[in-house]
Amino acid sequence: MPVLHLRLNSNKTKISLAKDIHAQDLIFIRSIIRKNVETAGTYNGAIMVNLNKIFNGFELISSTNLNSLMIPVNETIDTTGKVDVSTVDFNQNLSSEDIRQEFYVETYNYDGVTPATFGTGSGEIKSVDLFFQISEINDYSTY
Repeated sequence: MPVLHLRLNSNKTKISLAKDIHAQDLIFIRSIIRKNVETAGTYNGAIMVNLNKIFNGFELISSTNLNSLMIPVNETIDTTGKVDVSTVDFNQNLSSEDIRQEFYVETYNYDGVTPATFGTGSGEIKSVDLFFQISEINDYSTY
């Protein structure tokens, strides 16, 4: 099965894919967060990733935020200057609109309002990788 990989390196990341992807079901399978763990940061245990440029209408409805993936953030503190790599496996079925070659993904703290802090400083997120299994990557439809 083909995989769609998105690398987020700021609270508003421009995504550039090699090609458009037609509307189809997809499965959110994994997130990987790289973060400086000298301080916990201000994430309250999770970040919200707004993928409204991919989803059909409301795929995710929450009491804290609408239509955003909630991804856990490690808040363990380690003062040795290490970078934590947190991997979380998912198995979340979703439906997508046509995914354009270029679009933006916004990332927020758990409150869904405050932009997440990316950078190299203490407690800041270095990157977020999202992996989706998709049905097809070809330019034709089989239906």
